[in-house]
Amino acid sequence: MYDLKIPLGMMSEILIVRNRLKKDVEKEHITQNQAERFLAEYMLRELHVISGKEAADKDVISFIEGFLGDHEIIWQTFTAGYCYYFAVMLKEAFQRGEICWCAPYGHICWVDDNGVPYDISGVCDSECDFYIPVRYIPEGIADFKHIPHKAFNASKEYIETAIQTFCRDVIANIENKGEKL
Repeated sequence: MYDLKIPLGMMSEILIVRNRLKKDVEKEHITQNQAERFLAEYMLRELHVISGKEAADKDVISFIEGFLGDHEIIWQTFTAGYCYYFAVMLKEAFQRGEICWCAPYGHICWVDDNGVPYDISGVCDSECDFYIPVRYIPEGIADFKHIPHKAFNASKEYIETAIQTFCRDVIANIENKGEKL
């Protein structure tokens, strides 16, 4: 999902930010985890991985509008905890993209290959920090499936670990294929 080509000029900017963060970690001004999270946020923001309504696919929007129609009960269902299933439906319908957790919140959406996130409302307007593929929360996805007696009840620690793992993977994937800060 985040395997992107980085323009040479931008790569030098990323390396400058990485080196500044590395020095801050060495001086103990920030932790390694804080540096990794900041760098991942910076890289995704600068590369415009998370796009907005201007990049929305008209076919996806049309599909959502057609599915929803004038049925408020459908909208209520998919905004009251069943967002995971709507994301699965979009993934299946369009055969691309990724089902993602709107971290650190309790919402799931489908993120198209161009980085635009969608949910039952159209383009997802979650104020989340990251759209993290659900493979980062294999046990935690149970909380979104609403199957009786199968909840996981993700702890704050579980959530933070998933976010940190994702941030490290973003850095490794986009920057230097595994080199630490």
